Amino acid sequence: MRMMFLILSLLLSQVSLAQIDISTEREKREREKAAKDDGVPDDFLKGTGIRLSPRYFKGEVLVYDCRDRHFVCTSMESATECREERDRFLAKDRFELPCAPIKRFNNHETCAEEQYKRVHDIPDKRWCYNEKKLRF
Repeated sequence: MRMMFLILSLLLSQVSLAQIDISTEREKREREKAAKDDGVPDDFLKGTGIRLSPRYFKGEVLVYDCRDRHFVCTSMESATECREERDRFLAKDRFELPCAPIKRFNNHETCAEEQYKRVHDIPDKRWCYNEKKLRF
């Protein structure tokens, strides 16, 4: 009887050991990053951020969106995402770039004034192209 109990307890312990989650370091980092960062800018979480579009929050950085062809005054977080995406496109040696951070202002009102001035000008398309691939 003791032998049967010993065998049964040994089998049950092996089953529980097999259920232990053995994760790689990469999976652990991805889970930690997902738990820490949900992709929402801090100002939006504080209730001060206004979403202008799916990609941009209201802010003090003037950005030219090359895809939709317009200027936008966006938050620092959105401008950083733009810069990172632009850097990824440059690293892949792509010709057309997604956006271009132009200038950071002290506040949204100053940025909006500059945006209003630039809306009526013909935008400089060089911002949207990889300069290494331009040929004149």
